[in-house]
Amino acid sequence: MIETVAALINILGTIALIYHEIKLRDQKNLDDSLRALSEAIAETTKYLERENPKEHQRATELELSELWRQASISVRKISPDLAGKLRIKSTYWENSANLSRREIHQSGIALIQIKKDFESLFTKE
Repeated sequence: MIETVAALINILGTIALIYHEIKLRDQKNLDDSLRALSEAIAETTKYLERENPKEHQRATELELSELWRQASISVRKISPDLAGKLRIKSTYWENSANLSRREIHQSGIALIQIKKDFESLFTKE
């Protein structure tokens, strides 16, 4: 009987350790996703607020496309819906930002919409 109780305590301890490790890994994944998304938002904001916003800077747009692609990859396990929007945002910048305002809002990729999704990730556990 004592051996059974000791074995059960050992198993419960192992389960608790595994659970803790999974929670730490999930938190790290969430933190990494928030960082990637934050960087994409910040760099896009800088680009949109530059002196001459009507002039395209192709190299910067390609960099933004890559940032949004990386954010999409990072977020995919946390929020598949948001990851899909971020892939669209990446394609948007890859294709020289050729969507109308209406198309941008309908697809959910307006910067203000993405910022709301970003904020909602903070409440995710």
